[in-house]
Amino acid sequence: LPEMASGAPLFPGESDIDQLYHIMRCFGDLPPRLMEIFRANPLFIGIKLPENITNVESLEKRFPQWDEDQLSFLQNCLKYEPEARYTCAELMQHPYFTEDGFVEWFEEELKSMLERDNQDYKMRQKKFRKSRSGKANSTAGASNSAPEAAASSAA
Repeated sequence: LPEMASGAPLFPGESDIDQLYHIMRCFGDLPPRLMEIFRANPLFIGIKLPENITNVESLEKRFPQWDEDQLSFLQNCLKYEPEARYTCAELMQHPYFTEDGFVEWFEEELKSMLERDNQDYKMRQKKFRKSRSGKANSTAGASNSAPEAAASSAA
């Protein structure tokens, strides 16, 4: 969302560590489980992450022009722990999508697109079967005429 709106990365970084620092500046210290995963990664042996970051720049500070629904939607997508993040179904019920009737429009549009795709798939399958059966018949005809030609030349 913010990257599409601004054209700039949400958490820019020159390296993995730099990018992780930007994430931590926005959301605070890593939870213990993620810190353990970081420490166990052989790529980061000997690298220390900052602790107790004080110059936090929350999403609210970074995007003061955004309304509460936009910020809430983004926060629910970007939680550290995957289990705490909203599912797609939960996101589709978020006010960011439901206030202007987007969900109803999207569901109808999606059904229509899937139906068109299904019809196109069926049509391609018919063409494929037809082309294969045409090739099979011409191949079978050629193989049947070869023995007949050999028999007539032997006679």
